[in-house]
Amino acid sequence: MSPAFHVLGRLRANLGLQLYRWRADHMRREVSHPATGTAFSTFGAPDATIALARYHMGVEHLEELRVKTRWNPLGTVAAARRQARRHGLAVFSERSAPAALRPDLLPVESYVDLDIPLPGSLREFKSALGTSAASDISRIRRLGYRVEFDRDAGWSERFHAHYHEPSIQFQHGDDGFVSSAAEMARFFTGGRAEWLRVYQGDICVAAMLGEAEARGYRLHRLGWLEGSPTLRSQGVVAALYWFSIQRTFDLGLPRLHLGGVKPDLEDGLFFFKTKWGGRLDPANRRFSARLLLLDPSHPAARAFIGRHSLISRDPAGRHIVLSSRLPAEVGTFAAQASALSAWFRLREAPDPVPDSAKAVLPGTLRPWFDAVALPGAG
Repeated sequence: MSPAFHVLGRLRANLGLQLYRWRADHMRREVSHPATGTAFSTFGAPDATIALARYHMGVEHLEELRVKTRWNPLGTVAAARRQARRHGLAVFSERSAPAALRPDLLPVESYVDLDIPLPGSLREFKSALGTSAASDISRIRRLGYRVEFDRDAGWSERFHAHYHEPSIQFQHGDDGFVSSAAEMARFFTGGRAEWLRVYQGDICVAAMLGEAEARGYRLHRLGWLEGSPTLRSQGVVAALYWFSIQRTFDLGLPRLHLGGVKPDLEDGLFFFKTKWGGRLDPANRRFSARLLLLDPSHPAARAFIGRHSLISRDPAGRHIVLSSRLPAEVGTFAAQASALSAWFRLREAPDPVPDSAKAVLPGTLRPWFDAVALPGAG
């Protein structure tokens, strides 16, 4: 086969990819929940459908939704503004957002990473924990949980079927990310991955896939036996975290990478990881952002902000928060305060008076929020 034929083949493949992306970027999905009358629209952001259905609308399962798909190659800016006025929210991917609309779009990453920077000793770490984590440690001892480690890649099949998949389905429903057994087995090819297995007696009740790296110990996937709600309530997840913290100290590594959580200071998993010492790292931008066109005059948008203290970024890449609450009213704020550069509280009515402190917000949101001084700042 001639070199020219190979070049032509690559050109055709690249053209096909570009055409696919162009079509995908101009697909509009109107997602509605007939039972509640709530809806939102996405433009070129199909991955947002499930996540935002649960996060924005409180809908757990796809079968409850109605999704209308339209091709929208022209007039995207006007269409997005109409959808935001109609539903309170329109969403773009980073690639699909029109340049003319970007000044009004709020970037919200699909997940933000939390790490635990470790002090010099386990004793020092324990002394800094709050009462909730300390209580979990006492319960771990009382229930007799113990830990074992091994590097059996072949255990991936059992872990996937009896621990990981049922637990993610129980905890997150359709919004959960389930890894395949083959994907988890591939972690072991580098020689640094291991299973952290929690036992009660002779039964493995929970497990986690961890990996030692130069910068720290990274948690990848977890699960507990058959996704049992009873085991969950008996603290097996806390045991996984506590034993992984101990493992990180034993390996002499400086931090524990806890993985991604929703960019929301009031999310349950965010709170859980924070109480074990998890902290935001503004320099970490591992996940792509969804770009939100919010209309705070719409009741659904106000309800959305009322439920979540959203973590976004300003143009300089620093973490900021948009909330209906004051910082002191949000339980995770104190622990995460050092990573936050600004806090904006939703107003009852728009205020058109210019405020330089709100210049980092999208233009359409500035009248709807007040800049709140962070406790201890200045």
